[in-house]
Amino acid sequence: MTTSQNNIPDELLKSLESTTTLMKNLLDDIKDHSTSLAIVQAKLESLGGSVETLSHIVRDGNGRGSMVTRLVLIEKVTEDIEEHFDELKDEIKKDIDEIKRVIIKEKEEEKDDEEKVKAFKREKMLAKLKVIAVAAPGLLALVL
Repeated sequence: MTTSQNNIPDELLKSLESTTTLMKNLLDDIKDHSTSLAIVQAKLESLGGSVETLSHIVRDGNGRGSMVTRLVLIEKVTEDIEEHFDELKDEIKKDIDEIKRVIIKEKEEEKDDEEKVKAFKREKMLAKLKVIAVAAPGLLALVL
C-alpha cells in the first residue's frame, strides 16, 4: 500500500473518533436539555396551578364575591363620590358668591346709612338755624 492509502484509514479512524466525541457531547447536551425541559415542565405545571387558583379567586371570589364584581362596585362608589364632591364644590362656590354679595350689599347699606345720618344732622342743624333765624329778631327786640 502506498502512503496515501495508508493515511486514509488513519484519517478515517481520527474522523470516527472525532464523530464519536461529538456524538457523546451531543448526547450529554440532550440529557442536560431533557433535565432542563423536565424542570421547566414542573415549574409550568406549578404555575398552571397558581394561575388556576388565582383565576378562581378573581372569578369566584373565594367565598367573598367575585373580584371583578367588587372592582366594579368600587368604581361605581368612586364615581358617586366624585359626583357628590363636584356637587358640594358647586354649592360651596354658590354660597361663597352669595356671602360676597351680602357683604357688598351691607357695605353699601352702611354707606347709605352714614349718608342718611349726615343728611339728618344737616337737616336738624338747618331746622335749628331756621328756629334761631325766626326767633332771633323777636329775641333781639326783647333784649333791646
